[in-house]
Amino acid sequence: MIWAVRQLLTPMRYLRIRQGISLFKSKAVYDWALPIIISVPATYIGYKYSDGIFSEKGVIGGFQKLLEILVPFYIAALAAVATFARDGLDDPMKGHAATLSVRHAHGDWIEHVLTRRQFICYLFGYLAFLSLVLFVAILFLNLVSQKSGVAAHEIFGEHMQAAKIAVIYIFMLPIWQMIVTTLLGVYFMSERLMVMTESDL
Repeated sequence: MIWAVRQLLTPMRYLRIRQGISLFKSKAVYDWALPIIISVPATYIGYKYSDGIFSEKGVIGGFQKLLEILVPFYIAALAAVATFARDGLDDPMKGHAATLSVRHAHGDWIEHVLTRRQFICYLFGYLAFLSLVLFVAILFLNLVSQKSGVAAHEIFGEHMQAAKIAVIYIFMLPIWQMIVTTLLGVYFMSERLMVMTESDL
């Protein structure tokens, strides 16, 4: 059973990939720093001006239609990168190599240096996984929230507004992580895959 869960969660390995020389000069900027920072004003705007949270006009529910487009886009992009024929695509990334800790059958962990293709496949695989999870979560919570509004007020009482802000932020963080990572993927697809060496300039 555990092996099945591990396989289904394989796209999450993207977050374990390390690249860069320090926290603020590494992949962590795209994974966490920018999404965490952007989510703060986005949460404020969503709380202040949205109509509900998970409804079609709500701050989170409004992303549902976008996710309907992005899920198949990410899967198509993953398939395209996996089969794309380009010299240098299966070479390690230049500069600071992207590495992923992998566990061998005998139990030891080693740092595996990723190729450009492997890195971008992990990127779009994670985006496909994240967008699908967000889509299902928003869809489910939209249905639940329509019938549990009174119960939520009874549970949180005077802290209802704080709970609302917390829920918005909890969803804003992965949404903006998805958006920032998408822009990173677009950068790789439009720039780095076309210009891999100085001879390509």
